Amino acid sequence: MKYKLLILFLIVFSVQQFPLANPKTQKNIMELQKKINNASGKNKVDILNKTAFECHSQNPKKCIKYSTQALKLATLLRYENGKAESLKLIGLGYHLSGDLKKALTYYKRSLKIFKNLQIKKKIASCHRLIGDILGLVGKNEQALSNYLEAGKLYEEIGDKSELANFYISIGTIYWRSNYFEKALDYHFKSLKASRETGKKKTEALCLTNIGFYYFSKKNFKEALKYYKKALKVHQYIGNKFSSSFLTNMGAIYQILGDNKKALKFMFKSLEKAKETGKKCKIASSLHSIGIIYSSVKDSNKALKYLNKALDISVNNNFKNISRGIYLSLFEYFKSKGNYKESLKYHELYSDLKNKILSEKNNKRIAEMEVKYRTLQKEKENAILLADKKLLEKSNKIQEISLSKSTITRNFFIIGFIMVLLILILLFKKYLYLFAFWKKEKYISQYRLQDKIGSGGICTVFKAHSVRNKTDIVAIKVLREEIAEYPNIKKRFKQEATIINKLNHPNIIKIFEMGEFKDKLYLVMELLEGRTLDQMIIDRKNINFKICFQIMKQIAESINYIHTKNIIHRDLKPANIMLIEKDNNPNFVKLLDFGIAKKKFQTTLTKDGELIGTIGYISPEQLLNENITFASDIYSLGIIYYELITGVKAFPYEDGFRILKKILEENPVDPIKLQPKISIDMNNLIKSMILKNPEERPKANEVLNTIQQFINI
Repeated sequence: MKYKLLILFLIVFSVQQFPLANPKTQKNIMELQKKINNASGKNKVDILNKTAFECHSQNPKKCIKYSTQALKLATLLRYENGKAESLKLIGLGYHLSGDLKKALTYYKRSLKIFKNLQIKKKIASCHRLIGDILGLVGKNEQALSNYLEAGKLYEEIGDKSELANFYISIGTIYWRSNYFEKALDYHFKSLKASRETGKKKTEALCLTNIGFYYFSKKNFKEALKYYKKALKVHQYIGNKFSSSFLTNMGAIYQILGDNKKALKFMFKSLEKAKETGKKCKIASSLHSIGIIYSSVKDSNKALKYLNKALDISVNNNFKNISRGIYLSLFEYFKSKGNYKESLKYHELYSDLKNKILSEKNNKRIAEMEVKYRTLQKEKENAILLADKKLLEKSNKIQEISLSKSTITRNFFIIGFIMVLLILILLFKKYLYLFAFWKKEKYISQYRLQDKIGSGGICTVFKAHSVRNKTDIVAIKVLREEIAEYPNIKKRFKQEATIINKLNHPNIIKIFEMGEFKDKLYLVMELLEGRTLDQMIIDRKNINFKICFQIMKQIAESINYIHTKNIIHRDLKPANIMLIEKDNNPNFVKLLDFGIAKKKFQTTLTKDGELIGTIGYISPEQLLNENITFASDIYSLGIIYYELITGVKAFPYEDGFRILKKILEENPVDPIKLQPKISIDMNNLIKSMILKNPEERPKANEVLNTIQQFINI
């Protein structure tokens, strides 16, 4: 419990991308201000930009002021390099002021000019800054893309100094994406580069971050080792320690049992927090001290500091800090046997925890609703545009037909010579129409027969090979009008690429993929049967033996794709086909890998786009958080729930109530809806749909459990 309390109050560090304040900064600014009055032309632009840069770490508003003046003058002089630098510095000012949207706009404008000027170092710098912003707003994949672009340019230039900063940035993104080993690897690369180039500030930052990473993984001895190294470097270069750094050091000593040193660092942290006047830091430091005194059984001091922390926290509405203090007071009074006070603080803790969660979820649901509505509108517009283009094509054909009629009428007027001309024209039109007919009836070596299905993006046809009419297949064709959208086109190609690498009896087979006369297509095995959702709707009684067999086959296919590092991301009954094969009328075929991705692959969806189908997507998908194999397990659990009980885990409702249910509520236990199932089956399904992805079972564990039910 004490580790949980320590981690609860621990202030999460923020990777610093900008230089720390230099004691000489004020003097440099004053000297530059004198030069501004005597300068003119491009030289004045450069001095204004230098002044803005000197100001950025201490006074972002002045940074914006000076760089804006530089921008106006550079624009007037048509000094593109100075203009681009001014835009970047304005962005930097807004970045440090917390206006990330404006910062991103200015960084992008700066990047565009530097690209035209082909200044690699400046281009790399802009990519890195853009990556910083995107990382802060949770767009990790876009941030990673910008960082990689920056890294490539720094490596081309051979700038090890900048590479040290770049490695920190990319390590941070991997950390935010829960790829700890990759994050640590890049921070060690940064440490090496900073030592080679003598960048002590970057070295200190790397050591601090590495220490934090080990702390978060509860490897406290390694964490302390790197924090001590960081402390030495900070002292060597005369850096002032942040309250967070001191708090972390104190927390580690307390965990390792050295309460004397722990208190020493915590009191230093409190002193630093009071210097800066940040009440949230003061409250956190007081809370930390209270916890340590509580652990050494100094009750009076423990209660004194916890109450001080609570007063500041409640008066300033620091909800997360208050929640941690309530929990500490609950533990304190519980250890004293004062269960009345203990219960009081536990209720306060629980109420505040639920309130914070509800506010957080309501905010995210509102954001998701806006994004979802926007996405739906975009899709509707795409389909309307496609229909409009098809109508235009139809009108052109009608115009051709009218033209033919007009020429035919003129035949009786013009005479014999014109007859020959008309015949030639008719013959040409015949060739055009024949080509048009052939284009519509054939895709590559396959002749299209019947339309099996159609959606806003694709049309699926039954077809046979022109070489062998008994070779019947299904051809999925991307609508030409939709193909103009790059993301949809990439997603269509990705589906073929992924399925083509899979070889499993329960996964649909791809025979061919390609582009024929500007049409993207997939040739797949033709499946004749019904989808799992049709089976659930149509059945009258639930046959558990059949259900278990279906569940086993789906689990086998999911376990297989997970071993190939592929996440399906859109599991639902409509994407599971039941066909007759090998004397099994319910042979499973897993379909639609359109939004599947490899574990480390960049997603093709927009940030914030709702991927998957509401009702079957996991809470982390809904919140656009890191999607892992556990997300597929959640969707699979919802499918099993529906298959076993005959009802949906989260029935569809108007608006976005279903989103709130997925985030905050648990469905009724399956055993209450279907009393005939075993406790073990009930527990399996419940474990698969837990809110916390780390608590869900792996695909192979699900498969093994289902196999036990079949063997009973």
